[in-house]
Parts: sequence; structure tokens; C-alpha cells
Amino acid sequence: MAYFIILTTGATLFVAGKTDITSATDAAQALRPLAGDAARSCSRSGSSGPAC
Repeated sequence: MAYFIILTTGATLFVAGKTDITSATDAAQALRPLAGDAARSCSRSGSSGPAC
């Protein structure tokens, strides 16, 4: 399941033109318009998948 989360995140960021991601924090900030504050809280806790 983690593979699909990574794949979907990468595809979403690429389509949005966000190709300069260097950290999980950068990814969370880039996904914030789509995921809202949930992206930030998942990044902060270091968890992924259903735990978010």
C-alpha cells in the first residue's frame, strides 16, 4: 500500500509542477492545497497511509 501512496503523491506533485521536493516537509507543503491541514499533521508525525 505504501507504494501506491508514494506513486500517487509523486504523480500529483509532478502534474502540479512541483519537481523540486527535497524533504517530507516540502512534499507536505506542496500537497497542502489538496489535502489541507492533514498533510501538515501527517508530515509532523512522520506517519503515512491510514494512520494519517
